[in-house]
Amino acid sequence: MKRLNHRLLLVLIAIAASGSLPLSAQRVRATVKDELPAFSRIVLGGEFSLDLRYGKQYRARMAVEELFGDYVQFSVADSTLTVTMDERKVPGEVRKLFKGKDSRSPEFRIEVTMPETLRELALDGRAALVAADDLVFDDSCVSVKLSDYARIASVAFKADRIRLSLDRKADATLSVACDSLYVTLAGGANLDLTHRTAASAFAVSGSASLLVRGETGLLKLDAKGFSKSILNGKAPVARYRIGTSSQVNAVSLDNARAFAEVAGLNSSLTTAAADELTVDLGTGATVYFLNDPTLRVLYLKNASLIPYDRK
Repeated sequence: MKRLNHRLLLVLIAIAASGSLPLSAQRVRATVKDELPAFSRIVLGGEFSLDLRYGKQYRARMAVEELFGDYVQFSVADSTLTVTMDERKVPGEVRKLFKGKDSRSPEFRIEVTMPETLRELALDGRAALVAADDLVFDDSCVSVKLSDYARIASVAFKADRIRLSLDRKADATLSVACDSLYVTLAGGANLDLTHRTAASAFAVSGSASLLVRGETGLLKLDAKGFSKSILNGKAPVARYRIGTSSQVNAVSLDNARAFAEVAGLNSSLTTAAADELTVDLGTGATVYFLNDPTLRVLYLKNASLIPYDRK
């Protein structure tokens, strides 16, 4: 027994000499912040996942891996709720705990409760909007910005005017209902969108990818770079401006009249305009048209206008 106690004492002395017990990646720190000042904008960074809930008071509840807790920056100022992680201050030994083959991902969750005042949401890093009550959004105007690897999964937005901006590797699957929609995609961003609008406008560049479903009275698409766009649903009037090597497939878009300005090597449009198709085609452009619309050619040089065969 004395020998056992002696060995235990030696172990304790060794641990004390090392400075501290080994780090453990198993505990989560929960924080509740009630009665926050009013805000209409949320900026979220790091790897936080966000759940937006409707309520009469402004409140936030966070669950953060305890080892990262001291590096979370939380503030409400100038009508903006900001939650980020100061990545530069996180010790290397903490990061290593979550980088092994069998290690789990650290937990960063925030639930925000607020009334119908949210006008702008900005996500960057690997932040994600995972759930939202559409009552939290201002019913006149909503702006959503995603950057880096930020993402949104299966969320609905409703307002008079909606603006969406995605760049770098941002990814979103969402639905919108509004009078006016304006979307910008850049970098390698990806958007899967269901819309119901009076007018929808899209600006797609870089190697971005756009998939659209739903209905709009007027659809405008400005595509360039090496972007790819697939348009489904219904739009009585469509206007396209396509450049560089962008590809636009609107063969499944129920469309009466279309105007297409296309130029650039390997740039292409496939359209199903049923009544009237007006084209302005520059060098390298190709337009495939389905159905038998009235054709109006404003300009065509070193380009192709070809009937499309579904077979």
